Amino acid sequence: MKNYKQIMGTRIKELRKRAGFTQAQLAEILNVDFKYVSRLETGYSTPSFSMLEKMSNALNTELSEFFICEDSYVRENVIARIDKKLSEARLEYLNVIDKLVELVLN
Repeated sequence: MKNYKQIMGTRIKELRKRAGFTQAQLAEILNVDFKYVSRLETGYSTPSFSMLEKMSNALNTELSEFFICEDSYVRENVIARIDKKLSEARLEYLNVIDKLVELVLN
């Protein structure tokens, strides 16, 4: 059985990091203790809807971003990892990878 508190917590952490905030910085903006942010991110606490609205505003993201299903979240992480690796690759390798992707996806 999926632990939806942990899935939500992981998503909150990802959105916080994407916005460039530490737990302490986000807590200050939300006017809560940084330990509360930590409990949210680890799934020990669940945010109220009003807290999700505050976080949405603080993180400059749509409220729906907190409810992305696990499969979409995993997909985004895989794409981000691939993108990072590609950005560091030499051009000759990028050309080979391009041809491989073309073969696999067609």
